[in-house]
Amino acid sequence: MCGLYGMINKMNTCDFNLLEVGHFFDMAIMTSLRGRDSSSIWGIEKKKLGVDPRIWKTMGDPFYLINSKAGENIERFMKNGARAVFGHGRKATQGKVSLQNAHPFVYKNITLMHNGTIHGGLENKAEIEVDSHALAILVQEKGVKAALEQVEGAFAIIAYDSNKKKILVARNYQRPLHYVEGTDIIFIMSDKKPLEYVMDRMGRVSTWVKDFEAMRVYEIDPDDPHLEKITKIEYKSQGYWTNTYQPTSTVVDLTHVKQLPFKKKSFDDSTWKVKKGEMVKFHVEDSVKHGNSSNYKFWGLDEAGNQITFFHNDPHPEWIDRLGRAPVVSAWPEKQEGEDTDLVYIIAPKDIEWLPTWDDLTEKERNQIIAECKCNICEQLFVEDDINSLVVITRDPLQIVHGECEYAVQAQEAVTAASNISV
Repeated sequence: MCGLYGMINKMNTCDFNLLEVGHFFDMAIMTSLRGRDSSSIWGIEKKKLGVDPRIWKTMGDPFYLINSKAGENIERFMKNGARAVFGHGRKATQGKVSLQNAHPFVYKNITLMHNGTIHGGLENKAEIEVDSHALAILVQEKGVKAALEQVEGAFAIIAYDSNKKKILVARNYQRPLHYVEGTDIIFIMSDKKPLEYVMDRMGRVSTWVKDFEAMRVYEIDPDDPHLEKITKIEYKSQGYWTNTYQPTSTVVDLTHVKQLPFKKKSFDDSTWKVKKGEMVKFHVEDSVKHGNSSNYKFWGLDEAGNQITFFHNDPHPEWIDRLGRAPVVSAWPEKQEGEDTDLVYIIAPKDIEWLPTWDDLTEKERNQIIAECKCNICEQLFVEDDINSLVVITRDPLQIVHGECEYAVQAQEAVTAASNISV
């Protein structure tokens, strides 16, 4: 869960003043809550729009960056000709924590920072360690619209094309990104509440905070900065992790239960795998606008592989990829094939107890789990040398395995699949 933030100066005759520099640094400090593995600030100079941005990077918290020698240089840059400045706090999900893997990534004319995780569609970029780095390359090769249409995963990006001299901003439904457009400055932050706080500190109206519209690319001309929606991102229907994706096993609406071609069962029936009110633990996979209603449908899987569904009138992107526990309100067989009938559970969002994921834990808590848990594959205790090569299953803190065990299983599955094909 990385954090993005930035300020774009709309005034041709004025630079950022000392107060505005201070509030930009406030944004950096608050972004520490979203990512502390590495930090960066990069900026575009008014008189050098056709060259790559200036970039400052450091390991660790954004707080350290602005309080280092680089912070003095950033302040000087903002007060002397900066058109726009952006920052990133990295929470590493792919690739080791290093200065080389700190955002933004620069490839030819594209400078790009990213919040989210790309699971597929990056073509032959397997040799690239970080998905965001591969995304920057894909954007340069195919253009931002084609690249984002192709990838599978969660994203909010801010990029700069030095050839076209354009700032590019886009997100999908899985990652938030907010802005305030004043007459003098455009403010951008991943989280809404911190941005409202900055606006209050500056004496501006916090209710001006808006969402960047999901599934659109915003193109901003640094010479005439204003937000302009230019392109709608169109995903293929078979794409994954997008708001248009429907799971392959379609959920049956409650209104259609009586039309199912098999006998309806009640919760009192002993053949049910779950009883009404029983607590189920699940992992949220995605959400989609539910038909013509005002609600969004969220779905995921419980520990037994059964599908859970709940509805809410707000997309809540922070719920995606979360672990939860809630009592079952309703359930029905989704299909009847053999004796093992799949189930769909309905739960109520007000009853959800959100469980901590691996990313939520402190280093002390992670080390305690590592010391007490066994590998889910080889069932051996972890040792100190294993800490940097763990694989967390569905981000569940209690489902961790040795990296080499996971790779061995994947290799065996690949061999088995190849054998089946050859037969």
